[in-house]
Amino acid sequence: MDELLSIFIKASDPNCEEFDQSQRMLVELSQKQPIEITFQIVDILREHNNQDKIQFLLLIYLTHSFEQLFKRNIQFDVKSFENTMIPIIFNLFSCENDEVRSVAVNLLSKIITFDEKVLYDQIFINMIISFLTSDNKQTVLSSLDFIRSFCPHVPLNDELTQILFGQVINYITSNDEDIVIHTIQLFSEDPMSVFVLFQTDEEQKNFIDAILSLVSNTTFKKYVLEFSEQFLVLNPKKINFIFPIFNQIVSDLTSTDINDNELFHSLYTLGAIVQNDLKLKDLTFLSENVKQICEILISLLSKEEIDNPKDDEYDVSTLPHHILRDLAEKYFEQIYPLLVNKVDEYEQSTDVNNRIAAAKCLVIICTQIKQIPEKLFSEVYEKVTMFSGDENSNVVFYALTGYALLVESNQSCENFLSDIETLFELSHSEIYGEKAMVCIAKITDCQDFSSYEIFSILAEKINEFDIKTQKMVALMFRRFLQEHNQLQDESILLLFESILKILQDCDIQIAETILTCIPYILPEINTSVQDNYNDLYALFSEWLQNGAFAALTAISYLYYVDSSKFDVETILNTIAQMLDSEESEAEKFAIISYFQLFLIFHENIFKYDQIPLKILQLISYDSDKNVRLNALYLFPQLITTAPQELVIAIFKQYNEFISSEFFVEESAQMDQEFVSSIIEFAIQCINMKELALGFKIIKRIIIDMRFLPDIPREVIESLYKILSSYKIPQFIQLAAYINQMYLSEDE
Repeated sequence: MDELLSIFIKASDPNCEEFDQSQRMLVELSQKQPIEITFQIVDILREHNNQDKIQFLLLIYLTHSFEQLFKRNIQFDVKSFENTMIPIIFNLFSCENDEVRSVAVNLLSKIITFDEKVLYDQIFINMIISFLTSDNKQTVLSSLDFIRSFCPHVPLNDELTQILFGQVINYITSNDEDIVIHTIQLFSEDPMSVFVLFQTDEEQKNFIDAILSLVSNTTFKKYVLEFSEQFLVLNPKKINFIFPIFNQIVSDLTSTDINDNELFHSLYTLGAIVQNDLKLKDLTFLSENVKQICEILISLLSKEEIDNPKDDEYDVSTLPHHILRDLAEKYFEQIYPLLVNKVDEYEQSTDVNNRIAAAKCLVIICTQIKQIPEKLFSEVYEKVTMFSGDENSNVVFYALTGYALLVESNQSCENFLSDIETLFELSHSEIYGEKAMVCIAKITDCQDFSSYEIFSILAEKINEFDIKTQKMVALMFRRFLQEHNQLQDESILLLFESILKILQDCDIQIAETILTCIPYILPEINTSVQDNYNDLYALFSEWLQNGAFAALTAISYLYYVDSSKFDVETILNTIAQMLDSEESEAEKFAIISYFQLFLIFHENIFKYDQIPLKILQLISYDSDKNVRLNALYLFPQLITTAPQELVIAIFKQYNEFISSEFFVEESAQMDQEFVSSIIEFAIQCINMKELALGFKIIKRIIIDMRFLPDIPREVIESLYKILSSYKIPQFIQLAAYINQMYLSEDE
């Protein structure tokens, strides 16, 4: 132990000559001897409880050791430290050093996440209560942070919720601002706890009113609004509980001295109210106030615009636009005159922000273009084309957004074909170029227009464009193929000829995108190009050797051209090499290609190699996000046919992923199909008696990430059915929540 302490002392001093060497030794020890080092660190912590630097380092490596124990599924009873390690960590909650406190909270939270049984031990519960009710402010704050850190990941039964949250109800009215803030944050993390703590509507509303009453205090406003947002997401039918905050929101939105952070939260909360209003049929609150709300939001459209806007960005300059678009779905008749007046008022304004506001109003009109008389369509079209020629790029960005919506709503291409040349000119812009290409792509979608003729011309002229525009053209090919999976044979063959023409002579960046079109084509025209198998293989292989990794996926689709010539072992060897390359694009396309081979060969694929284990290692912090997402998408598909060893490894890795912070970061990139596959994976976990993991995944997706509304009903019904079949309180509660929120007919 003295030797280990010596290493820690050296590793805690950056000025020590052996600092780097000691750090490396500690990493190696925590990986190779996690159990031994865990026991020794606990002993050192007990004897050196007043040296911040050493404490901090000890906690960091104790965390590493625990992560190794759980990653490698080493059998280890956390309860064996009930009277040693856990009290020591709890005692550090009152440490004056912020870093030590933070790491102590994080470590204890990880222990709970990894071994939920500890949380339900009476000794442990008593320790939490004693620290929650301590006279030491830092201890109370750390305890509140601790509960907030684990409650999203660990299902709490009603009794434990009563015990833990019941201790802090009165902190809402504390005289200490920090304690009030931490308490509000705790209830924001788990707003459902309110319904466990209080049995009647009146009691629940009184407690929520106590939180909402703090909104007038600028210190608490941000946190109260965050609570309101979270509460509305999980309890849309209780929207009346949040109405008292509406006047404050209106006051904020009309204030001249509010800062952007406060304005953002007020707008975001209003957005949550609007979203719930759209869901609920019998809500009259917004209909009575919609004119006032819209007038305020339209006035905010002129707020200084950020450079390079994006459709999915949410900030103080874009949120009013997003909320108005939502309101237009239900209240367009009331909003339309306000929007038209603003367009007329601002269209000739010399203030660029006013013209941006007018263009945004046009976008909102275009989203509901089918609700206005047909004779007014040409007027809107003229306004949109006028704004698309504005000297300001942001005005053009929004004008093109509206233009694409007009094309989408009116399938008569005569109105738009004359604009193709202008749109190609606009496509050279860095800010709105892609918007222009989207408009062209939507024009090609028109039912009475031979789209492939445009693509044939594009293939001829692609090298005349700059690289950025070439990339947009390539993306347009792919987008068109993604959206049209029932093209006539003649059309798709002409498209394929255009694609091959581009691949004969193009930049590698363009080849990467064009090659991703191949999977959409080959299964449709297999017999038509059977004689070209060798030529296609040679072309794709050449691009692969040149570093266009998407060519590997194109090669894997040659199975559809001539299965008798298809050499799966050679392709699997190439996949294995690309997985070892540490090049993220190579890893991504290797995974995609393996998935394609799995769809063809199913369980027979496992006879060839151990590639899935290599892919599983890519679900980590170190991997590129796209690589992680593709790896995670693969495993729910494999699990029913994979060997037992692989299934166990998948369970472990998913447990770590679902519990991790970067799951939240990944969420924005998860599409409906991907989330559905994760839910199906959770159902499979439950079927295979991995109940804790299945529950954790489902709770994370439904409660924490709020993905369920976008998932197909049949997937939700399957989920409800399996949860209802278990007599486990958490499963029953979650099933009831799903039924109430997403399956009940009166929703």
